[in-house]
Amino acid sequence: MSVDIGIGVSSESVRVVMLRRGRLAWHGERATSDSLPLGAALAELLADAPTVGWRRRSAVAAVGPSAMHLRRVGDLPPRASDRMLTAIVREDAGRYFVQTGAPPVITAARRRDGDVWVGALDSVVVTAIAVACERHDIRLRAAAPSVGLAGSLVESGALHWPDGEVVGLAEFEVRELVAYRRVPRATVSVEEPAMLPPVPVVDGTLSDPARFTDAWLAAKAGMSHSLAYRPESSHHAEADTRRVRRRLAFAALACAIGILSAMVMPIAGARYIEWHAGRTLATLQSDAQEAARSERALALASRELRALSAFDRSARLTTATLASLTTAIEPPTMLLSFQ
Repeated sequence: MSVDIGIGVSSESVRVVMLRRGRLAWHGERATSDSLPLGAALAELLADAPTVGWRRRSAVAAVGPSAMHLRRVGDLPPRASDRMLTAIVREDAGRYFVQTGAPPVITAARRRDGDVWVGALDSVVVTAIAVACERHDIRLRAAAPSVGLAGSLVESGALHWPDGEVVGLAEFEVRELVAYRRVPRATVSVEEPAMLPPVPVVDGTLSDPARFTDAWLAAKAGMSHSLAYRPESSHHAEADTRRVRRRLAFAALACAIGILSAMVMPIAGARYIEWHAGRTLATLQSDAQEAARSERALALASRELRALSAFDRSARLTTATLASLTTAIEPPTMLLSFQ
Protein backbone atom coordinates (compact mmCIF):
# COMPACT_ATOMS: atom_id res chain seq x y z
CA MET A 1 0.00 0.00 0.00
CA SER A 2 1.39 3.40 -1.01
CA VAL A 3 1.66 5.78 1.95
CA ASP A 4 3.23 9.23 1.61
CA ILE A 5 3.99 11.53 4.53
CA GLY A 6 4.40 15.24 3.98
CA ILE A 7 5.94 17.52 6.61
CA GLY A 8 5.38 21.28 6.52
CA VAL A 9 7.70 23.42 8.63
CA SER A 10 7.21 27.08 9.51
CA SER A 11 8.64 29.31 12.20
CA GLU A 12 5.68 28.77 14.57
CA SER A 13 4.46 25.22 13.92
CA VAL A 14 4.98 21.94 12.12
CA ARG A 15 2.33 20.04 10.17
CA VAL A 16 2.12 16.45 8.95
CA VAL A 17 -0.15 15.07 6.24
CA MET A 18 -0.44 11.38 5.43
CA LEU A 19 -1.70 10.33 2.02
CA ARG A 20 -2.75 6.76 1.32
CA ARG A 21 -2.90 5.96 -2.38
CA GLY A 22 -3.07 9.67 -3.08
CA ARG A 23 -5.97 10.29 -0.69
CA LEU A 24 -5.88 12.10 2.62
CA ALA A 25 -5.65 9.56 5.45
CA TRP A 26 -4.46 11.61 8.43
CA HIS A 27 -3.16 15.04 9.34
CA GLY A 28 -1.96 16.86 12.44
CA GLU A 29 -0.25 20.03 13.65
CA ARG A 30 1.91 21.05 16.61
CA ALA A 31 2.97 24.54 17.64
CA THR A 32 6.67 25.03 18.28
CA SER A 33 8.20 27.10 21.07
CA ASP A 34 11.30 27.35 23.19
CA SER A 35 9.96 24.59 25.43
CA LEU A 36 8.85 22.45 22.49
CA PRO A 37 11.35 22.89 19.64
CA LEU A 38 10.84 21.69 16.13
CA GLY A 39 12.40 18.24 16.60
CA ALA A 40 10.33 17.39 19.68
CA ALA A 41 7.08 18.72 18.18
CA LEU A 42 7.60 16.73 14.99
CA ALA A 43 8.45 13.59 16.98
CA GLU A 44 5.14 13.90 18.86
CA LEU A 45 3.23 14.30 15.60
CA LEU A 46 4.89 11.31 13.97
CA ALA A 47 4.16 9.23 17.06
CA ASP A 48 0.44 10.00 16.59
CA ALA A 49 0.49 9.10 12.89
CA PRO A 50 -1.02 5.69 12.16
CA THR A 51 1.23 2.83 11.10
CA VAL A 52 0.14 1.02 7.96
CA GLY A 53 1.56 -2.35 6.93
CA TRP A 54 5.07 -3.62 7.52
CA ARG A 55 6.95 -1.45 5.03
CA ARG A 56 9.12 1.38 6.28
CA ARG A 57 7.41 4.73 5.92
CA SER A 58 9.05 7.65 4.11
CA ALA A 59 8.53 11.39 4.27
CA VAL A 60 9.26 14.58 2.35
CA ALA A 61 9.60 17.93 4.13
CA ALA A 62 8.69 21.41 2.89
CA VAL A 63 10.61 24.20 4.64
CA GLY A 64 8.99 27.62 4.90
CA PRO A 65 10.50 31.00 3.90
CA SER A 66 11.81 31.71 7.40
CA ALA A 67 14.30 28.84 7.11
CA MET A 68 15.06 28.78 3.42
CA HIS A 69 16.27 30.92 0.52
CA LEU A 70 15.75 30.66 -3.22
CA ARG A 71 18.06 32.30 -5.70
CA ARG A 72 18.47 32.48 -9.44
CA VAL A 73 22.15 32.06 -10.29
CA GLY A 74 23.44 33.10 -13.69
CA ASP A 75 27.24 32.89 -13.45
CA LEU A 76 27.60 29.10 -13.72
CA PRO A 77 29.05 27.05 -16.60
CA PRO A 78 26.37 26.86 -19.32
CA ARG A 79 27.21 23.30 -20.39
CA ALA A 80 27.51 21.76 -16.92
CA SER A 81 25.01 19.14 -15.81
CA ASP A 82 22.51 19.84 -13.00
CA ARG A 83 24.51 17.58 -10.69
CA MET A 84 27.72 19.45 -11.45
CA LEU A 85 25.99 22.83 -10.98
CA THR A 86 24.72 21.65 -7.59
CA ALA A 87 28.24 20.58 -6.59
CA ILE A 88 29.67 23.94 -7.65
CA VAL A 89 27.14 25.89 -5.55
CA ARG A 90 27.62 23.58 -2.56
CA GLU A 91 31.38 24.02 -2.76
CA ASP A 92 31.07 27.83 -2.55
CA ALA A 93 27.71 28.29 -0.80
CA GLY A 94 28.85 31.43 0.99
CA ARG A 95 29.21 33.20 -2.34
CA TYR A 96 25.58 32.63 -3.32
CA PHE A 97 23.76 32.68 0.04
CA VAL A 98 24.15 34.78 3.17
CA GLN A 99 25.25 32.62 6.10
CA THR A 100 24.38 33.75 9.61
CA GLY A 101 25.10 30.50 11.42
CA ALA A 102 25.73 26.93 10.35
CA PRO A 103 26.36 26.36 6.63
CA PRO A 104 23.05 25.86 4.78
CA VAL A 105 21.91 22.69 3.07
CA ILE A 106 21.97 23.32 -0.68
CA THR A 107 19.21 21.78 -2.79
CA ALA A 108 19.65 20.36 -6.23
CA ALA A 109 19.99 22.95 -9.00
CA ARG A 110 17.18 23.43 -11.49
CA ARG A 111 17.78 24.88 -14.95
CA ARG A 112 15.07 26.74 -16.85
CA ASP A 113 15.55 28.83 -20.02
CA GLY A 114 19.22 29.35 -19.27
CA ASP A 115 18.64 30.35 -15.64
CA VAL A 116 19.64 28.13 -12.74
CA TRP A 117 17.53 28.11 -9.55
CA VAL A 118 19.08 26.84 -6.32
CA GLY A 119 17.64 26.66 -2.82
CA ALA A 120 19.33 26.84 0.56
CA LEU A 121 17.73 25.28 3.65
CA ASP A 122 18.60 25.91 7.28
CA SER A 123 20.79 22.95 8.21
CA VAL A 124 19.57 23.02 11.84
CA VAL A 125 15.97 22.63 10.66
CA VAL A 126 16.84 19.84 8.23
CA THR A 127 18.81 17.99 10.92
CA ALA A 128 15.92 18.26 13.40
CA ILE A 129 13.51 16.85 10.82
CA ALA A 130 15.85 13.99 9.95
CA VAL A 131 16.43 13.07 13.62
CA ALA A 132 12.68 13.09 14.40
CA CYS A 133 11.97 10.88 11.38
CA GLU A 134 14.75 8.47 12.33
CA ARG A 135 13.32 8.10 15.85
CA HIS A 136 10.12 6.69 14.33
CA ASP A 137 11.85 4.61 11.63
CA ILE A 138 10.71 6.99 8.88
CA ARG A 139 13.07 7.63 6.00
CA LEU A 140 13.43 11.29 5.06
CA ARG A 141 13.55 11.13 1.29
CA ALA A 142 13.86 14.84 0.54
CA ALA A 143 13.56 18.37 1.87
CA ALA A 144 12.56 21.24 -0.40
CA PRO A 145 11.64 24.94 -0.23
CA SER A 146 7.88 25.19 0.23
CA VAL A 147 7.54 28.05 -2.26
CA GLY A 148 9.29 26.01 -4.93
CA LEU A 149 6.64 23.29 -4.61
CA ALA A 150 3.71 25.66 -5.17
CA GLY A 151 3.94 25.48 -8.95
CA SER A 152 1.50 22.56 -8.95
CA LEU A 153 -1.17 24.87 -7.49
CA VAL A 154 -0.38 28.17 -9.20
CA GLU A 155 -0.69 28.23 -12.98
CA SER A 156 0.62 31.77 -13.40
CA GLY A 157 0.77 34.85 -11.24
CA ALA A 158 2.06 35.99 -7.86
CA LEU A 159 2.05 34.03 -4.62
CA HIS A 160 2.57 35.38 -1.09
CA TRP A 161 3.76 32.79 1.43
CA PRO A 162 3.77 34.12 5.03
CA ASP A 163 6.01 32.54 7.63
CA GLY A 164 6.44 34.28 10.95
CA GLU A 165 8.12 37.65 10.48
CA VAL A 166 8.81 37.20 6.76
CA VAL A 167 6.85 36.62 3.57
CA GLY A 168 8.07 34.81 0.49
CA LEU A 169 7.00 36.62 -2.68
CA ALA A 170 7.04 34.35 -5.71
CA GLU A 171 5.93 34.65 -9.32
CA PHE A 172 5.03 31.73 -11.55
CA GLU A 173 4.62 31.32 -15.30
CA VAL A 174 3.14 28.09 -16.63
CA ARG A 175 3.71 26.50 -13.20
CA GLU A 176 7.41 27.44 -13.27
CA LEU A 177 9.07 29.71 -10.72
CA VAL A 178 10.41 32.84 -12.44
CA ALA A 179 11.01 35.24 -9.53
CA TYR A 180 11.36 35.09 -5.76
CA ARG A 181 12.31 37.38 -2.90
CA ARG A 182 11.85 37.35 0.86
CA VAL A 183 10.67 40.51 2.61
CA PRO A 184 9.61 41.47 6.15
CA ARG A 185 5.97 40.69 6.78
CA ALA A 186 5.22 44.24 7.87
CA THR A 187 5.93 45.49 4.35
CA VAL A 188 3.25 43.30 2.73
CA SER A 189 -0.30 44.62 3.14
CA VAL A 190 -2.18 41.47 2.18
CA GLU A 191 -4.49 39.52 4.43
CA GLU A 192 -3.20 36.08 5.32
CA PRO A 193 -6.25 34.03 4.13
CA ALA A 194 -5.73 35.38 0.63
CA MET A 195 -2.04 34.56 0.53
CA LEU A 196 -2.04 30.78 0.16
CA PRO A 197 -4.35 28.76 -2.08
CA PRO A 198 -6.16 25.88 -0.36
CA VAL A 199 -5.05 22.39 -1.28
CA PRO A 200 -7.38 20.25 -3.42
CA VAL A 201 -8.10 17.64 -0.73
CA VAL A 202 -9.41 14.37 -2.09
CA ASP A 203 -11.57 12.07 0.02
CA GLY A 204 -10.83 13.77 3.30
CA THR A 205 -11.20 17.00 5.20
CA LEU A 206 -8.66 19.40 6.61
CA SER A 207 -9.39 21.73 9.48
CA ASP A 208 -7.62 24.57 7.65
CA PRO A 209 -6.65 23.65 4.06
CA ALA A 210 -4.48 26.74 3.53
CA ARG A 211 -2.35 25.98 6.61
CA PHE A 212 -1.60 22.45 5.36
CA THR A 213 -0.63 23.53 1.86
CA ASP A 214 3.10 22.93 2.43
CA ALA A 215 2.64 19.48 4.01
CA TRP A 216 0.22 18.39 1.30
CA LEU A 217 2.56 19.60 -1.45
CA ALA A 218 5.47 17.78 0.17
CA ALA A 219 3.53 14.51 0.35
CA LYS A 220 2.24 14.89 -3.20
CA ALA A 221 5.16 16.18 -5.24
CA GLY A 222 8.20 16.76 -3.04
CA MET A 223 10.33 13.82 -4.12
CA SER A 224 9.79 14.42 -7.82
CA HIS A 225 10.59 18.12 -7.58
CA SER A 226 14.06 19.02 -8.81
CA LEU A 227 14.57 21.83 -6.24
CA ALA A 228 15.03 19.39 -3.38
CA TYR A 229 17.77 18.15 -1.10
CA ARG A 230 17.91 14.36 -1.05
CA PRO A 231 19.88 12.92 1.88
CA GLU A 232 20.20 9.49 0.25
CA SER A 233 22.06 11.05 -2.68
CA SER A 234 24.44 13.03 -0.49
CA HIS A 235 27.26 10.62 -1.27
CA HIS A 236 26.80 11.46 -4.95
CA ALA A 237 26.94 15.15 -4.08
CA GLU A 238 30.10 14.57 -2.06
CA ALA A 239 31.63 12.70 -4.98
CA ASP A 240 30.70 15.57 -7.31
CA THR A 241 32.17 18.04 -4.82
CA ARG A 242 35.41 16.07 -4.74
CA ARG A 243 35.40 15.99 -8.53
CA VAL A 244 34.96 19.76 -8.66
CA ARG A 245 37.79 20.17 -6.16
CA ARG A 246 40.06 17.97 -8.27
CA ARG A 247 39.24 19.95 -11.38
CA LEU A 248 39.90 23.22 -9.58
CA ALA A 249 43.19 21.80 -8.27
CA PHE A 250 44.20 20.70 -11.77
CA ALA A 251 43.25 24.11 -13.16
CA ALA A 252 45.28 25.86 -10.44
CA LEU A 253 48.23 23.55 -11.11
CA ALA A 254 48.04 24.22 -14.84
CA CYS A 255 47.85 27.97 -14.18
CA ALA A 256 50.88 27.77 -11.87
CA ILE A 257 52.82 25.78 -14.46
CA GLY A 258 51.91 28.35 -17.10
CA ILE A 259 53.07 31.25 -14.94
CA LEU A 260 56.25 29.42 -13.98
CA SER A 261 56.92 28.60 -17.61
CA ALA A 262 56.42 32.22 -18.60
CA MET A 263 58.99 33.22 -15.99
CA VAL A 264 61.52 30.44 -16.56
CA MET A 265 61.32 29.88 -20.31
CA PRO A 266 63.07 33.17 -21.32
CA ILE A 267 65.99 32.39 -18.98
CA ALA A 268 66.13 28.76 -20.03
CA GLY A 269 65.87 29.78 -23.68
CA ALA A 270 68.74 32.26 -23.35
CA ARG A 271 70.91 29.67 -21.62
CA TYR A 272 70.10 27.12 -24.31
CA ILE A 273 71.03 29.59 -27.05
CA GLU A 274 74.27 30.39 -25.22
CA TRP A 275 75.10 26.69 -24.86
CA HIS A 276 74.25 25.98 -28.48
CA ALA A 277 76.37 28.92 -29.67
CA GLY A 278 79.34 27.75 -27.58
CA ARG A 279 79.00 24.24 -28.96
CA THR A 280 78.82 25.56 -32.52
CA LEU A 281 81.85 27.78 -31.93
CA ALA A 282 83.85 24.85 -30.56
CA THR A 283 82.90 22.79 -33.62
CA LEU A 284 83.98 25.58 -35.95
CA GLN A 285 87.29 25.96 -34.08
CA SER A 286 87.96 22.24 -34.40
CA ASP A 287 87.13 22.39 -38.11
CA ALA A 288 89.49 25.36 -38.51
CA GLN A 289 92.34 23.47 -36.87
CA GLU A 290 91.71 20.46 -39.08
CA ALA A 291 91.66 22.71 -42.14
CA ALA A 292 94.98 24.25 -41.08
CA ARG A 293 96.56 20.80 -40.73
CA SER A 294 95.21 19.81 -44.13
CA GLU A 295 96.56 23.01 -45.61
CA ARG A 296 100.07 22.32 -44.21
CA ALA A 297 100.03 18.74 -45.51
CA LEU A 298 98.91 19.99 -48.90
CA ALA A 299 101.73 22.54 -49.00
CA LEU A 300 104.32 19.83 -48.17
CA ALA A 301 102.94 17.53 -50.83
CA SER A 302 103.03 20.39 -53.33
CA ARG A 303 106.73 21.06 -52.59
CA GLU A 304 107.61 17.40 -53.04
CA LEU A 305 105.72 17.26 -56.31
CA ARG A 306 107.49 20.36 -57.58
CA ALA A 307 110.88 18.79 -56.71
CA LEU A 308 109.98 15.58 -58.53
CA SER A 309 108.79 17.58 -61.51
CA ALA A 310 112.04 19.52 -61.62
CA PHE A 311 114.07 16.32 -61.36
CA ASP A 312 112.01 14.75 -64.10
CA ARG A 313 112.61 17.67 -66.41
CA SER A 314 116.39 17.56 -65.79
CA ALA A 315 116.82 13.74 -66.02
CA ARG A 316 118.37 12.01 -69.10
CA LEU A 317 117.87 8.52 -70.55
CA THR A 318 120.02 5.73 -69.08
CA THR A 319 121.32 4.57 -72.49
CA ALA A 320 122.49 8.07 -73.31
CA THR A 321 124.21 8.30 -69.98
CA LEU A 322 126.06 4.98 -70.53
CA ALA A 323 127.10 6.06 -74.00
CA SER A 324 128.53 9.29 -72.69
CA LEU A 325 130.46 7.48 -69.94
CA THR A 326 131.87 4.92 -72.38
CA THR A 327 133.02 7.65 -74.67
CA ALA A 328 134.58 9.58 -71.83
CA ILE A 329 136.65 6.63 -70.57
CA GLU A 330 139.81 6.11 -72.62
CA PRO A 331 141.68 2.77 -72.82
CA PRO A 332 143.21 0.97 -71.04
CA THR A 333 140.41 2.02 -68.52
CA MET A 334 137.23 0.07 -68.81
CA LEU A 335 133.75 0.35 -67.22
CA LEU A 336 132.98 -2.65 -64.99
CA SER A 337 129.66 -1.63 -63.36
CA PHE A 338 127.14 1.17 -63.20
CA GLN A 339 124.85 1.87 -60.28
